[in-house]
Amino acid sequence: MRSNSKLALTVVATLLASSTAMASDLRVPNDFDDLRSAVLAAEPGDRVVVLKGSWSEPIYAEVDDLTLVGKGGMLTGRVTLVGDNVTVEGLRISHGGLSIHGDHAVIRNVTTENARHVNIVGDDALVERMRIVGMGAGDAEHAVLIQGDRATVRRLQVRQIVGETAIGVVGDDATVERNRLSGIHDGIDVQGDDATLSGNKINITTGTALHVTGDNAEIDRNRTTSTELGIETIGDDAVITANRARANPLDINVRGERALVAGNRSRGAIIGTTNIEGNEAQVRRNRSAAAGGRVVVVTGDDALVTENVIGRSEGEGLFVYGDGATITDNQARAALGAAVEGSGFDISGNDFDVGVGVLAGKDGPAPAGRIIGFDGCPGIVVRDAVDGGTVENNDIVNRANVGIDVQGDGVDVMNNDTSGRADSTVGISVIGDTNEVCWNHVTRQAGFGLHVEGDGNRVDGNVTNGIDRDGLCVIGDHNVANENVVRGGGGCGLYLDGSYNTLSGNDVRGAESEGVMIFDGTRNQLDSCQVNGCDVGVTNMGTSTLLTDSKITGNKIDVVNAGTFDVFARNVYTSGGR
Repeated sequence: MRSNSKLALTVVATLLASSTAMASDLRVPNDFDDLRSAVLAAEPGDRVVVLKGSWSEPIYAEVDDLTLVGKGGMLTGRVTLVGDNVTVEGLRISHGGLSIHGDHAVIRNVTTENARHVNIVGDDALVERMRIVGMGAGDAEHAVLIQGDRATVRRLQVRQIVGETAIGVVGDDATVERNRLSGIHDGIDVQGDDATLSGNKINITTGTALHVTGDNAEIDRNRTTSTELGIETIGDDAVITANRARANPLDINVRGERALVAGNRSRGAIIGTTNIEGNEAQVRRNRSAAAGGRVVVVTGDDALVTENVIGRSEGEGLFVYGDGATITDNQARAALGAAVEGSGFDISGNDFDVGVGVLAGKDGPAPAGRIIGFDGCPGIVVRDAVDGGTVENNDIVNRANVGIDVQGDGVDVMNNDTSGRADSTVGISVIGDTNEVCWNHVTRQAGFGLHVEGDGNRVDGNVTNGIDRDGLCVIGDHNVANENVVRGGGGCGLYLDGSYNTLSGNDVRGAESEGVMIFDGTRNQLDSCQVNGCDVGVTNMGTSTLLTDSKITGNKIDVVNAGTFDVFARNVYTSGGR
């Protein structure tokens, strides 16, 4: 057995040595008068070395393990090589073309000028360190096109590809990295799953810089400048991280589930920085500045938008259309801070300075892509919240319109701090039923401080100060407003319109009009309230009002009763009349 094994090994070694010995260098024009003759004469393992000359004849050859090396030669015709393990390196191609059909193809250190496309059909291809300038007329849609799995394209320099795509890959597990593209139509187009696009720099395209169709794409540390669209992915589980964008109309566009967009930086987008269509998206720690339209838009459920920083932007900041959104710890200086259309959301810990951009109908035309219906410049907007949500611990400076604007039911609006400027109209507005609006602080509003409209709402522990019109407005039935503090105001301190509402333990001081105005309604109750230093302490225009245990003192007129009191008991007031 040992003897037979040794014999077999000896035979294999002899064959390998013989094969190696048979491999030859075929030199053009030294050994062959033309390139075509040399390629057709090549055997597996041979190298065809092109020393000098210009070769225009079309070439078609079928051979494995062929290496075609340029040592000064110029290819002006079309070459098609069929076989595995084909390598082409060092060639110059002008007005010619190169196609390889087979696995493990390698194209390295090749320069093309106004050439036809370079095409590989096969798996495990490697294309690296190419220089491509211009393309010849009547060619395919890509300067470089690879059709096969596990392709690697790296360190290409491509410029002046008018009307075409620079790099295309059709297949799974592609790696496209550290390429430099400029003056092109579309940059990199990958169709397949598990693609990796990393470290590419793309400048001045009239189309899309990076486009991936497939799942599990990883796109990181790329730079796009002055492109029509920076990065676009169509597929699930895309990971888009640490990219840099400048002066693109739209930086990132994602269509697919569970996208992660994190750590990207953008400046000068015209339409917006990020648009995501899909559920369970995560948008984290991105930074953007000087955007002209909507900065971040997510359409889908269960989105997480956190720790993003949006610099001075003429457009709207954060938009989420879907249920279960979490929008936390973001910073924005934009025309609008955050908007949510859905339910079950959590909007907390955000710091928004809103109204700093262009306003529709005020300082100029609306920004590109402005959504009609969100009037002016709110800090936080919520629409259609039918199953509740949370807006808490946000800090908002609203230069115009509304600090927090909520329309929905079952929403908790708590512990927010809004501060207005000359154009602001409402600090916090909540319209809907069974909402809880508690422990908010509203200051310096040119309009109303806190406006709550609907039935069954709870309004507790809020503080308003420096309000030009009414401090706290409660409109609707069966609402409860306890222990709110109102300081100053150019209108009413506390305005009530509705029936069966309970106001208890509220403290109103210094209102220029009524401290408490009961405009209309039946069986409203004021209990243990303090009203001091107002033009009129309490004005009652309602029916069957109950006023008990309240201290109404130091007002020009304490009580004006144009309606009816069913109970007026245990109150302290100055004038001795009502």
